[in-house]
This record gives sequence, structure tokens and C-alpha cells, in this order.
Amino acid sequence: MADIHHREIYGPFQARIKQAGLRLATEELMARSFEDLLGVVKWEPSAQAISAGVIGTTPGFIVNPSWYRAQNLEREIFAKSWQHKVWQVTEKLDGVSMHVYKVSVGSRWLGCLPALPQGYPATMRDGSGRGHVGVCSRTQDFLDQPGNVYWEAAKSRSAVASKIWEIPCKSILHGPF
Repeated sequence: MADIHHREIYGPFQARIKQAGLRLATEELMARSFEDLLGVVKWEPSAQAISAGVIGTTPGFIVNPSWYRAQNLEREIFAKSWQHKVWQVTEKLDGVSMHVYKVSVGSRWLGCLPALPQGYPATMRDGSGRGHVGVCSRTQDFLDQPGNVYWEAAKSRSAVASKIWEIPCKSILHGPF
């Protein structure tokens, strides 16, 4: 990797500095994509993998974040009337929004959930009958079935779909995968 770094990046960068100057060479380097050099391939799930196992819309008790991007508010951000506002800065690097939720038996929210088919997967319920675990996107709720990328993310990376039972109240975890 060190040889690639020198041969493919550092050497040409130094040569470009001599030709065009540091500023232009730096801008060109920053605009360059290195996925071919590093062997990185962007993975995007197929439409079938995203929509596999749709059982209904996102439950009504889940509030989707609807924060505005600063890029879309440039005029407002710099307006005098907004100078004393409190701003929360976040950065979404990449990913698709998803929610993992649990609803305990006896909760008033249990009735908001889509009906589950007979023999639905054990991953969607707690073995002791405490309630229901679900995974949804901004607009759709999903059945845990092979090929559903939302459930795969909830079960594999941090096992959040099973660990959510450790949180004592109705819980909703939001984040990108």
C-alpha cells in the first residue's frame, strides 16, 4: 500500500504542484476519486432487496427526522432574523434511514402495527411474549425475511434487533445503514 501511495498519489501530486501550483494541484487531488486505486466498489442494494417483505407503512408512532440541510437554507441561515437561532449541526455521510422499534404487549401502540402473517419469524417477537420488534424505513414496515437489507442490517452489525429488549420502555432507534 505504501508503494501505491507514493507511485500513484504522492509522485503525481508533487509533479502537478510543479506544473500548476499547490492550490490547483490540491483541488485536483481532492476532486479525484480513488475507488479504482483502492479497489473499493460502491454497493447499492437492488430495488427488490429494499422492498422485500413489505407488510405495511411505517407505524404512526415513529416520527421521521425532517431536518433541513444547510445547503438548502443558505438565504435563511444568513438572514438577520435567524442570527440568534440555535443550530444543531449533523452530517450524514451516506446511508439509508431506518428504524428498529419494539412495542411491549399491553402497549396502546401495539394496535398501530401491521398484521403479521401466521408463523412470522421469531426475530420479530420476544420469546417470553413481551411484544413485537420491527424494522422499517421512512415509509415502509418490513417482515424479517431473507434478502431484506433493513433486517439484515438490524441483525448483523450490532444485533440491535435482539438487544433492543434490554431497553426497559417502548423504544425506537433511528439511524442510517
